[in-house]
Amino acid sequence: MCREHGRYPAGTRIGTPPSAGSPSSPCPTPHLECVPMRGDANRRQERLGASEADELLLAVAGLERIGRRDVITETLATDVMMPPVGAVVLALRCRRHDTAARARATCPMTTAGACSLRSCWARPTTDCRL
Repeated sequence: MCREHGRYPAGTRIGTPPSAGSPSSPCPTPHLECVPMRGDANRRQERLGASEADELLLAVAGLERIGRRDVITETLATDVMMPPVGAVVLALRCRRHDTAARARATCPMTTAGACSLRSCWARPTTDCRL
């Protein structure tokens, strides 16, 4: 999953979020096998320990939140692999008529991304494969 293509041998199984191995977001290096894994970071690490994958792809923010930054061995650059659409969208609720608060809490790019994700989910297939 890094620029050194020989770093992982062909067939290395990478535990990824389910969307990372989809046709719209293929495995970052073709000779690797993406193994979709659901669950929180602790559960995915358990599955790694049970040999369901050889390596594991997790969000740094999630590992930091649970105090497990120590398990990070590599941070991927966005030119290697982009996070899934909507992965970091947060929702804030503010008073309808508080235009100042709404202006501070609104990011046009995030809004566009969230709207794109919602329209993708609204499609009959609901799988976001574009």
